[in-house]
Amino acid sequence: MELPFAVRPRARFLQALAVSAIAAALTTGCGDSGTSGTVPVGDASAAARPSNTSAVPVKHEPIDPGQLYIPTIDVNAPMMSLPTEMSPDPFLGGKEVQSFGVPPDMTHTAWWSDGPKIGSDAMAVVLGHAQFGGGFGVFNNIKDLKAGDEITVESPDASQRVRFKVISVKTGISKRDPDALVNTLNAQPSNARLALITCGGQADLSVMETDENVVVFAALA
Repeated sequence: MELPFAVRPRARFLQALAVSAIAAALTTGCGDSGTSGTVPVGDASAAARPSNTSAVPVKHEPIDPGQLYIPTIDVNAPMMSLPTEMSPDPFLGGKEVQSFGVPPDMTHTAWWSDGPKIGSDAMAVVLGHAQFGGGFGVFNNIKDLKAGDEITVESPDASQRVRFKVISVKTGISKRDPDALVNTLNAQPSNARLALITCGGQADLSVMETDENVVVFAALA
């Protein structure tokens, strides 16, 4: 598959700044659950796994994504389908580059709809935000996943599921290198069928971005 030239899942982060207006702008919408009628995303008090597991078939064929479950880190998140987009790259002086589509808020995740489907024989890509300094981001904790941890994608009508197991977690992928994330994805494990991507590293206030990406690779369970 041909990957976008650059992949910049945007992170929001909180910083102790003297100008309160800037801090307020950075936190806008962070507590929004995104979609009514769903279990609160990332709420540790809510079940972070599908209900009636035995009643719903686990598929080993492509499905349309509707909900993402990662029990180990209490993720229960709605999934969108977003194509490749043009986005300004702050580390290239704001130059417009091709990027994966990223969710419009901190609670949704987004499947890259120009790439392989969830559950296909190729690696699907899912994006989600992380937020630093105390705010909620659906993928805040994917860096803490371990090999063998379970990830489940459910269809919008909850009639089908695809289950994955984490293979590896890659951190320290520099956003300052426009090829770093693409190279990481192209060097995927041979059995990887899902990649979760978010931001990591340190906050760079000169560009209002974090300076790294995190990738979790998973295989079909």
